[in-house]
Amino acid sequence: MKRLLSLVFLILLCEFSYAQTIHIAFRNDDLSVKSDPVFEYQVLEVFQKYKIKPFFAVIPTIGDVELKEGIAIVDSLKSWQNKDWIDIAMHGYTHEFKFSELPYNEQKERLLTGKEIIDRLFSPENLIFAPPWNTVNSNTIKILEDINFNAFSGYLGENPNSKMKYINCNLNLFVGPLGSIKDVLSNIEVVENDILLVPLYHTSYDFNENSLAKLDSLLNYITSFDKVKIYSFSELITDGEYAEFLELVNQAGYHLKFLQNNKYIRKIALRLPIISEYLIQRTKTAEKYYWTGNYKGVNQIF
Repeated sequence: MKRLLSLVFLILLCEFSYAQTIHIAFRNDDLSVKSDPVFEYQVLEVFQKYKIKPFFAVIPTIGDVELKEGIAIVDSLKSWQNKDWIDIAMHGYTHEFKFSELPYNEQKERLLTGKEIIDRLFSPENLIFAPPWNTVNSNTIKILEDINFNAFSGYLGENPNSKMKYINCNLNLFVGPLGSIKDVLSNIEVVENDILLVPLYHTSYDFNENSLAKLDSLLNYITSFDKVKIYSFSELITDGEYAEFLELVNQAGYHLKFLQNNKYIRKIALRLPIISEYLIQRTKTAEKYYWTGNYKGVNQIF
């Protein structure tokens, strides 16, 4: 309990400091043959108004229909990519649930097939993978490295022993299980170190209850902060200046998986990579208990 209180104190101390730079990159999930290119364009226009280049996680195949030339959403995605309005990445193969539970060879076959579709249509400069349902295991990461993906975007963090670059989501654009970006920013004059916020949205259903006017108002609010800098995924991946920063953020997310039962600490600490080293030291011991099923031991660590 004393250790837990110490961590809470550290987090609260950071909250009353001043943020140096708030780095933000936006991710849009579930683009597919079912996507409406007209509405996607209307949403993208709002992002363009604020010179924001979002990341589009694209599903190569839905049912028996794969993306191909001549499909309206494909032609639109290619056009927006050519104008440098979006980054395109692969979102699974058919958006399988629990993709990571598939055997190694089946994962590899699907990843190779999906990659061939994305490569052929969009020839992305950076190969980025966003796992469906955010499920991934060590096999997935190894395969991605072997077939030349150089970046990954899921939730929280992944094992930092990989050579992959990670830009993982840590909040939602509007509402959702990760918390909204507006709620975070309303209390963000908080941290003395640089932080990374990666809000997730789904055009396919987030705008059932949220209008384009609400999006415009939200982006206006976000960009009004002096310390906010908006990045594309490709900028964060290719600029060597951010390599160590991204690694630290990923380590924080990875080790925070052991704090899932404490929602407050998990929610705040995701924004504070400065405490990664503290978390890493505490969770090295916790992991030993965790993997042997000694969950009581894990709780004692925190």
